[in-house]
Amino acid sequence: MKNNIKIFSLAIIMASSTVFFSSCKKYDEGPSLSLRSKKARVANHWKYKSAKNGGVDYTSLFANFTIELTKDGKFTTYNSSTVLSKGTWEFNDKKEAIVTKTEGTNDTETLTIKLLKDKEMILETTENNSVSRYEMEPK
Repeated sequence: MKNNIKIFSLAIIMASSTVFFSSCKKYDEGPSLSLRSKKARVANHWKYKSAKNGGVDYTSLFANFTIELTKDGKFTTYNSSTVLSKGTWEFNDKKEAIVTKTEGTNDTETLTIKLLKDKEMILETTENNSVSRYEMEPK
């Protein structure tokens, strides 16, 4: 009888923690929990694993492009080793998106974070009712 109570209690605790962690998930595609801060996970030199716009695959056009995001809020985009642009980045108020501002312009872009892991990041942006989706991995 005592074993049944222990097993039942353990099942309730596990079910409660599953509900708790799934409800705490910040990004649509995960992760549910990370020990690294969001800024530490974003800060990396990223290459495009996949690039799609409106469901059309443009990955081959992004083959030589990378973006480096630093912990101090700066970014640099590259085509191979050539610098294309520089600027600053920050999270929006709820840390659900990355907002970039290109140096020397008033251009800003908001990229919604769909997934944020150490070795994978998925971003989306919408322009003229067309969704662009970028799957990124470390360079």
